Amino acid sequence: LSPGLSSFKSQPCPPGYWCPGDQGAFLCPPGTFRTKPGASSQEDCELCPPGHYCPQAELQDHANMFVIHCRAGAECPAGSVAEVTCRAGSYCGPQTGVPPLCPGGYACPAGSSTYTGPGQLCVFPFYCPVGSAHPRACPGGSEALNGTGLRVSKETCCRLCEAGTYRSQALDSQTCQPCPPGFTCH
Repeated sequence: LSPGLSSFKSQPCPPGYWCPGDQGAFLCPPGTFRTKPGASSQEDCELCPPGHYCPQAELQDHANMFVIHCRAGAECPAGSVAEVTCRAGSYCGPQTGVPPLCPGGYACPAGSSTYTGPGQLCVFPFYCPVGSAHPRACPGGSEALNGTGLRVSKETCCRLCEAGTYRSQALDSQTCQPCPPGFTCH
């Protein structure tokens, strides 16, 4: 409130507040804002739009009269009170409300601001389906294929081990190994 004001009867309710008659002024609630004067109910406070946040006014030195842009690497859905780290498997540029999924062939760990950053391209022997947070290894019983193009799916980047060979998921080798003497591999 402005210093020295004792009543709003002759003045409109200030931005960032709502004034229900002669009951005084109330701050717009967290996750909302008001840029214009004259709000008469809490519903006159606008929901913070996607890609922005409106913090709790009591924790700041001013009312929510404007929105704050969400930084790259964070997401702010509509009505946000604070930024949230961008979810794993998605990427958040500046002012992201709902983040898009990481495209196939790339990995987006939590907090990613893009999908083209250093180390995000999926490389042999791994593959990355749409929405990957980290590269995936071919499952046990299969080996990685080294082809061209983006490494998007298990179907295009892995093949089953041939008869007489095996590869356990925990095995360090990228390729299928011959079955040891005295064992059969199916």
